[in-house]
Amino acid sequence: MLDLFWCGAFVRGVGLVYAVSLASLYTNILVLDKIHPTTVLLDRVSQDLPNRFSRFTKFPTFSWLNPSASFLQTQCVVGFIASCAIILGVCSPVAMFVSWSIFLSLATVLSEWLCFPWDCLQLEVGFLTIFMPSLELITNGISVTEEPVPFMNFVLKYLLFRVIFGMGKKKFGGPFWNHTDYLKWFLAWQPCPTPLAWYFYHLPMWVHKFNLVVMFIVEIPLPFFLLWPNSNLYMISVIFTILLQIGIALFGNYGAFNLLTAVLCIGNIQDNVFQVFPSEFSFGAYFITIILILHTFGTLFYLPWCSYTTLYWIHVPRIWTSFPYNYVPRFFLDFLKFLAPFRVIHAYGVFGYKSPKRKGTRTSLLIEGSEDGVTWHQYKPKYLPSDSETAPKMFAPYQPRIDHQLWYEGQNQQACLFNHNNPYYRKCSFFWFPRFLQLVLAQDPAALAVFREIPEQTPRFLRAVKCTCFYTEYSEKKKWFEYTERSVRDPVVVALPESHWQALKPEMFL
Repeated sequence: MLDLFWCGAFVRGVGLVYAVSLASLYTNILVLDKIHPTTVLLDRVSQDLPNRFSRFTKFPTFSWLNPSASFLQTQCVVGFIASCAIILGVCSPVAMFVSWSIFLSLATVLSEWLCFPWDCLQLEVGFLTIFMPSLELITNGISVTEEPVPFMNFVLKYLLFRVIFGMGKKKFGGPFWNHTDYLKWFLAWQPCPTPLAWYFYHLPMWVHKFNLVVMFIVEIPLPFFLLWPNSNLYMISVIFTILLQIGIALFGNYGAFNLLTAVLCIGNIQDNVFQVFPSEFSFGAYFITIILILHTFGTLFYLPWCSYTTLYWIHVPRIWTSFPYNYVPRFFLDFLKFLAPFRVIHAYGVFGYKSPKRKGTRTSLLIEGSEDGVTWHQYKPKYLPSDSETAPKMFAPYQPRIDHQLWYEGQNQQACLFNHNNPYYRKCSFFWFPRFLQLVLAQDPAALAVFREIPEQTPRFLRAVKCTCFYTEYSEKKKWFEYTERSVRDPVVVALPESHWQALKPEMFL
C-alpha cells in the first residue's frame, strides 16, 4: 500500500520545481530567443518538413502557433500558473500535463539551453507525475485522493536509482583511485561555485578523500537498496541521497537538480513491496500501468549512456548495429527514436573523475569592451565569478542560462555537440557566443541585463579573454580568485550596421 501523504508531498514538490524553473526561465527567455530566434528556426523546419504532423512529432512545441518571443514568455506564465495550481491541489493531473507540455515546448525551441541534467530529469519526472492521482485541496491536507497504481512505486525508485547510480557510474567508472583528490579540485573547477566551496576547498586533503569515499558509497552500492524487495533498506539510500543533495547544493549551483532529486526521494518513502498490476481490474489503472511498463522497458536501453549522450545515441546508426542493440527488434528502436523529441526517457551522469583538467584551477571567459581598441573595460556577469574581489554567489535553484553557458564556452565545450534533438544546432554551423557579443555591442537591453557591471562608455569593440584562475589562500582575505594566463581567445568583434542584421539568412543561424 502506498502512503497517500508522501505521494501528495511528492506531486506538490514537483509542482514547486516546475514553478521555480519556469519563473527562472522567464527572466532569461528574451535574450535566449534573440541569440537563436525561434521564428528563424521554425521557418527553416517548415521548409524541411512540409508535413505538419512530422513537424510536431520532431519539434513538439506550442510555438508553432506563434513563434514570437512574447509568446515564449506567455508559455512561461501559463506554465507557472499551472504549477501553482499543482501546489494548491487544483486539477493537479491536468495542471501537471500543462506544466510538463509547456516546459517541453520551451525545451524544444531552446534546446541548446535546456539540455542539461536538471532539464532532462525535470521532463522525465514531470511526465511520470502526470499519471499520479488528483491531489486534495491544500486546505484539506497534503495527500492525494487515492492510491497511485502499484507499479508507480517501482518506477519512482528505479528512476532515483538511475539518477544516483548514473552519477556514480560516470564519476567512478574508471581508475578513480588514482584521482582521490578529485573533490578538492572539482570545488574550484565547477561551473558556478558558492562561497562555501572556497572555504571547503582549503580543508585538509584527507577531508576531501573521506568525502569522496562517502560519495562513492552513496552513489554506487546504496542505490541498489532502492530496488531490494520486501525490505526497509531503501530508507538508508533515501536519507543519504537527500544529505548528498544538500551537500552539493551548499557547494555548487546546479539549477533545480538538487531540489528535484530531493523531491524524488520524498516520492520514494514507500515500502519496497513491488506489484505490477492492480489487484482489482480498472481500465484506467491498467492503461497507466502499461504506459509505465513500456517506459521502464525503454529506460533499459539508456542505461549504458550518460547525460552527455542521452539526447543523441538513439540517432547514431552504427549504435543500432552494435551489441547489444543489434539483438533488439528494429521496430522498438524506431519507437524509441520517435519518442526521443518528447524527452520522456533519459540517461544520467556528468563530470567524470578526469573533469578537472588542471588541478586547483578554473577557466574563465571574460568579456571586455573598448572605445579605441587600446583601453579595455570588463563586462561582469551577475552570477558567474569574473573578478578577484567579488565573492561567488549561491543562487540555485534559480538558473542563469547565459552565465552557465559562458563557463562551458570557456571550456571550449558546445552544448550543440551533444544535442541531436535539434539537428540544426547540432551541426554547430552557428555558435551562440558571437551572436551574443553582437547583441551586447548593439546595446540590446535583454543582453545587457545579463551583467551586473558594464563599461560607462558605449564600446565600439568587444573581445573575449580566456583566463586561468584559482582560489586565493586564507591569508588573502580581500580576494577570492587570482587570475593568470590571460589570452585573447577570439578576434575583436566590431559593431555591424543594423542593415546587416536585416539581411541575415536562416542558414547563418542554423
